[in-house]
Parts: sequence; structure tokens; C-alpha cells
Amino acid sequence: MFVLMKMPTSFYVLLACCLCLCACREGRYPRVLLQADSLAEVAPDSALRLLDGWADSVPTVPERVRMYYRLLTVKAADKAYVTHMSDSIIRPVLDYYEQEGDRRLLPEAYYYAGRVYRDLGVT
Repeated sequence: MFVLMKMPTSFYVLLACCLCLCACREGRYPRVLLQADSLAEVAPDSALRLLDGWADSVPTVPERVRMYYRLLTVKAADKAYVTHMSDSIIRPVLDYYEQEGDRRLLPEAYYYAGRVYRDLGVT
């Protein structure tokens, strides 16, 4: 404890700046979407209800959150064995993750695009 008290003030300012940068990074998603992602694996119907209940918030969030929401919607529907009737939800998601989005989600976007196109009979 005594050693920390002898540290210069600039150290504490630098530490505070680093903590703020880590806390403010863009990789975070709303808790409801993270819950829906977890639920999609074990209870996809519950995930779909959760996503449906959050749909009114979607227009007001940043694009990265909207695209994650759309990806989760396709994922939960697929896990619930809902036949995909169109690629209108997954196509913009795929374009987004190919161009600028979180590259860690691109393989998942490709997977669900494949699932959609399989349902549509596209080879």
C-alpha cells in the first residue's frame, strides 16, 4: 500500500485513461442480445421471444448492434427449426460483416447464410 502512495500522479491519470478506454470499447453488445445468443443454443423459442420483445429498440441502436440483432434472429429461428423463406435478413448481415463489422462474427454469418440458402433451395 505504501508503494502505491509514492507513485506519481501521472501514473494514476494514465491508469484511469487506460481503464476508460477498455470500458468504452465498441465490442460490447446489450445484455439482452447476449442473453438471446445464449438462449438460442438451448431454448431457441425463448430466444425468439426475447428478440421479438426487443425489436422496438432496434432502430435506435448503432448499426453494429442492429446487425448482431439480425444475426441472432436468423440463428434463433434456425435453431427453432423455422424454415427460412427469404434472405432479406441475412444478406445485409453478411455484407456488413464482410465489409466492416466484427470479423469474429463473420464465420457465424457465413454459416447461417448457408442455412438460409439451403432452406431456399439455392445451390
